[in-house]
Amino acid sequence: MSTPSPVPPQSPVPASRPGADRSTRAEVGERFALLAAAATEYAIFTLDTQGVITSWNPGAERLKGYARDEIIGQHFSRFYTPEAVEAGKPEQLLALAVADRPVEDDASPVCNGGTSSSPDVVITALRGPDGELRGFGKVTKDLTERKRTEDSLREVLEREREVTNRLRAMDRTKDEILSVVAHDLRPRVRPFDNP
Repeated sequence: MSTPSPVPPQSPVPASRPGADRSTRAEVGERFALLAAAATEYAIFTLDTQGVITSWNPGAERLKGYARDEIIGQHFSRFYTPEAVEAGKPEQLLALAVADRPVEDDASPVCNGGTSSSPDVVITALRGPDGELRGFGKVTKDLTERKRTEDSLREVLEREREVTNRLRAMDRTKDEILSVVAHDLRPRVRPFDNP
């Protein structure tokens, strides 16, 4: 019996098929939209070249507190404090991203209702096949709970260090007391003389 020859892997959409590029792009776009919708632990959204919000996933709604309808069309500077906006931070971040460097930002953003969080933010310039800037992608992971846990752990470790230091001090005091007592008792204890 002969062994069948291995079949080389094929792309899911043959390149020779008319409309293959469009179909592939549409499928990729659909899969990405499904990913963004399912990623509720991450705020994933896009900005146009001026920083205006053009897309908004359910994770962004959950983390930032804005419904899609109320935030689309707004400038992303609304997530920064008035002081940061006045200092030009949103524009600086976009300028850094345009320089082909993904920008990380960990400033506490302002969410709907004035609350803030501890995020890990990455802003990336989005360019078309021609290299032309098409906008920006922004992905945010809320680290507030992680930071709370880390802070709690630090407090426990600090208390443990304090207790350890107090126990060491008590142990030194005990040793000093025993040394004094032993010294004071030494002259009083004499060997018994045998008559």
